[in-house]
Amino acid sequence: MTHPNLEQIALWVEDKLSSPAETQEHMNSGCVPCSEEATRLTNLGPIVREALFSNMPKETQDHLNAVVQTRIESLSAFLVASLVQDSYALEGVRGAATDTRHLRFESGDLAIVLQVEPGPKTGSSNLVGQIYAPDQYDLEGGKVQLLGEKGEALETTSDDLGEFFIDAIPEAPFTVEFSKDELKLRALIP
Repeated sequence: MTHPNLEQIALWVEDKLSSPAETQEHMNSGCVPCSEEATRLTNLGPIVREALFSNMPKETQDHLNAVVQTRIESLSAFLVASLVQDSYALEGVRGAATDTRHLRFESGDLAIVLQVEPGPKTGSSNLVGQIYAPDQYDLEGGKVQLLGEKGEALETTSDDLGEFFIDAIPEAPFTVEFSKDELKLRALIP
């Protein structure tokens, strides 16, 4: 399943799709991330217009509209994957007491599988991960960023199987973002 991009969702919300069949079918399929995005866009548009454009010169309105649109696109570009498995939540289950934390995030037919494991230095951790996506996506060379709560930013790239490694990571919470062409996926690690 291919998710529509933000522009396609916005056109669907405004009922202005030029070729609606595929996007219309996807939006009507019940895809949770895309439906949430459509709802957010539906609710955000009138509020932004009213707040920004009342009693403002047309030139200023146009400029602000462009700035807001760019910001909305950058915030909405990533699908947010939901945490579906966390080994730390398995208290009392065999294997849950290990030092390695296993996490799985999913969004539709996309997944991020992560292992936070002890690093070579006391108190340090490494991140081993893999992106799972349908065959139509080329995962090799995808940009993987780890964004820490205190502004830390670490970056690497994925191999042809979507695998990646980042050493000396900050303590959770942090965010992992994968991007390659139209595929953009975000996981929030608690």
